[in-house]
Amino acid sequence: MLNLLERNELWREMDRVEELANSLWGSGGFYQKTPYPAVNIYYSDEGAELIALVPGYGAEDLDISVHENRVKLKGNAPKNTLLEGLKLERRETSKGEFSRVFEVNFRVDSNKIEAHYKNGVLRVKLPRLEEDKPKKISIQAN
Repeated sequence: MLNLLERNELWREMDRVEELANSLWGSGGFYQKTPYPAVNIYYSDEGAELIALVPGYGAEDLDISVHENRVKLKGNAPKNTLLEGLKLERRETSKGEFSRVFEVNFRVDSNKIEAHYKNGVLRVKLPRLEEDKPKKISIQAN
């Protein structure tokens, strides 16, 4: 059985290994704890809406592409977006480049996509192709 001192040292060593792994892979490499940007996708019979939280980016820094049911969201913000006269103490937003791909469960009508950006929130409406929309079948009784 480990005594209290040995357990504390074990936890410190585990934290050190985790920090090492994050330094090697956490910034766009093989391992990323939290995907960036945070995204929610909502579905309806008409399509879906993707909402991405991208503070620190402008609409001109974002790129959306769609092919069938795959939506690719890319961003590239300037890395040195400091406010005049201030020094950066800590950065948790505006991570530079990112790229994420999402699949929806229908083919998207790329001619009707709408994207709006306001206050760090990107909203992308992804309408279904008409032939992919659910159809109500009437049943005739004899």
